[in-house]
Amino acid sequence: MKVNVKEKMTGMLSLGVGYSSYYKVGVMGSITQRNLFGSGIYGKFYANLSANSHLFDVSFVNPWVNNKPISVGLDLYNMEYYGWDYNQKTYGFKFTVAKRFYDDQLSVGASYSLSQNKIDITAGTPSYYLQQEAGTTTESTITPFIKWSSVNSTIFPTRGTIASSSLGLTGFGGNTRYIKWDNTAEYFHPIFWGMIGHLKGSIGFANGIAGKGVPLADRYFLGGIDSLRGFDYGTVSPTDQYGNYIGGTRDAYAQAETIFPLVEALKLYGDAFFDIGNSWLYSYDFGDLKKDVGVGIKWISPLGPIRVEVGKNLAPKNGEKSYVFQFSMGALF
Repeated sequence: MKVNVKEKMTGMLSLGVGYSSYYKVGVMGSITQRNLFGSGIYGKFYANLSANSHLFDVSFVNPWVNNKPISVGLDLYNMEYYGWDYNQKTYGFKFTVAKRFYDDQLSVGASYSLSQNKIDITAGTPSYYLQQEAGTTTESTITPFIKWSSVNSTIFPTRGTIASSSLGLTGFGGNTRYIKWDNTAEYFHPIFWGMIGHLKGSIGFANGIAGKGVPLADRYFLGGIDSLRGFDYGTVSPTDQYGNYIGGTRDAYAQAETIFPLVEALKLYGDAFFDIGNSWLYSYDFGDLKKDVGVGIKWISPLGPIRVEVGKNLAPKNGEKSYVFQFSMGALF
């Protein structure tokens, strides 16, 4: 008996381009290899570059420690931002351990991260919020988490649920003290005529401890293709008196969309969506919500998924665009 075995593609190249008046033109890309050097280790390099910022992240995960459903991961990252009123540099690492249950649908674990953050004020008359951020801080964080995923595909799910919850406790050895609780859930379900319903919701909470505030880098900034698609990336955020985005300590958003086939043989789909949410400085205010509607195209191309979204801001305020174009793409190798 002769058996021919064809190796499955285990790598993925992902690219994205975006623009905002604050972050300027941005190029995002990642290279992922699920079987690094044939070792079974998951490796990923991610970069996000714009005219005034850059982020680099390298991560490694061993999903089967001693042939058991236990994973161990390590992240190394570096971020720099050069703004109108301040410059920011952050670097650090994160170590994660998790165990999977129920055919790998449930994952329970914890991570430990250590990072250093430096903010230099460049404004002649900085706002109160920026003055509080100036200097160098060290963060030491323990984050227990739980995740559930029952979707039928990680690239283009049509049925199932994804949910996660994490609680970050910062203050174990560093000089910052705060907690951060994040929760996200998604639901996919076929409707009729090949259409798919997709719902997504997320809510976050961050609060300082012992008189400490929440660092700027760990606050909530919404907007972009994965949250509020009618707004530029990172621009749904409280601002100081000079118009600088300073991030919120509370956020919440929801998405509702219908995905429908355009040319099913080519795996080309359209979508119509409605997004709602906001980021607040001190407390939730569900009477103050940003809303957008829009349409888009999703193509599961031979090279990987491609997304194009056009969102309309339903109530533009000063400085906000009426329409925003979002684009992302990926490639398998």
